[in-house]
Amino acid sequence: RASQPQADPFQNLLVYRDLKRAILQRVGRTPEQHRQRFRTLTLEESGRPFVMAQQLRDSCRKWLMADSSDVEDVIDRVVLEQFVAKLPRKTAQWVQCHRPTSLNQAIQLAEDQMVACPGVGDPLPSATLSLSLFPSPLPLQTCTSS
Repeated sequence: RASQPQADPFQNLLVYRDLKRAILQRVGRTPEQHRQRFRTLTLEESGRPFVMAQQLRDSCRKWLMADSSDVEDVIDRVVLEQFVAKLPRKTAQWVQCHRPTSLNQAIQLAEDQMVACPGVGDPLPSATLSLSLFPSPLPLQTCTSS
């Protein structure tokens, strides 16, 4: 009887990460939800400064360290969020619609959209632009010539 080939441990790790992500999404605790909680938590919700600080730390850790503990991944997540927040509104919406998983993907989407749709608008003040990378799905933006 021929022996079965051994499963690649690295492949098992990838399957585990995918399974973990799927389970967390199913129970409603995605990294994006932790990011939103981190950004919106108030003292009124927490009741006490100590509790709020702990909840902020917990949400931030679960957001930034969701898939790995690599410092570069953490930096990329923060930079990706700020990059999208600083884009002109229509370009930011376009990038958000495509849910980039890396800064390089977001850059390419923004570049492509700005070339395809010149004059997409001026950047909005950050206070008026949603900071969420993954809000409820937006309708696909189309280029219109004015």
